[in-house]
Amino acid sequence: MAFNSCCLCLSLHQACLIITTASAFIYGACFLWLLVRHEIILGYFQQEPQTIQPILWILITLSGIICLCMLVGAFGSLRQNQKIMRLFSIVYWGISAVVLIMTLATWAVLLAKRDTAVSSCKEYLTQVGGSRGLPGSGVFGAYVGDCDASIRNMIIVGSLIVFIGNALQIYWACIVSASVGRMKSNIGHQQLRELEDHYNYYRSPPQQQQYYYAAHAQQQQPTELNRISSTHKPPMTY
Repeated sequence: MAFNSCCLCLSLHQACLIITTASAFIYGACFLWLLVRHEIILGYFQQEPQTIQPILWILITLSGIICLCMLVGAFGSLRQNQKIMRLFSIVYWGISAVVLIMTLATWAVLLAKRDTAVSSCKEYLTQVGGSRGLPGSGVFGAYVGDCDASIRNMIIVGSLIVFIGNALQIYWACIVSASVGRMKSNIGHQQLRELEDHYNYYRSPPQQQQYYYAAHAQQQQPTELNRISSTHKPPMTY
């Protein structure tokens, strides 16, 4: 990636940690909200439950799985684990694509079935006897039990999620990928510094075995090294 910082003030590591933590909170909140309010949401589409119910449960399951993935990403970012973050970067791009498709499809269905949803909502309120706290009620001046305003608000919020929310998530995916690239670059620089420190201390070029350990940062370097007592300093070779 071409950029080394986020929002002009945060390092990529800090931004990645904030993104994973915030994403875990957002998707966790969505999971709980959908799970608690799924009966009321299904009340909007009583005439076509076979279409809406699978979509709703897919969204519930997907939000729960994504929340767990974000927690793993936050752990990997906190520990600066390159393997976890490399895998998480790939998963995050996949999540961004799946969420884009699911939210766009859900918003399109709600937009196409608006009249049906309003009729089902009014029928649902008649069955339960009285007004209920419908999703979208209380927003933009809508009062509790106003089906028309509730559907309208859900479409507005859905459009914000589809266009702004998904664009922001793609931008976050770019930051996660850049953070992984920066982490890999830092590890490579650290390996070169260790080899240089070895030469400055022992006055000898690193052996082949030490190159192997430098290329595999997770393995320990040999504890015993052969020190050359000759006053002649061989040229440093890499």
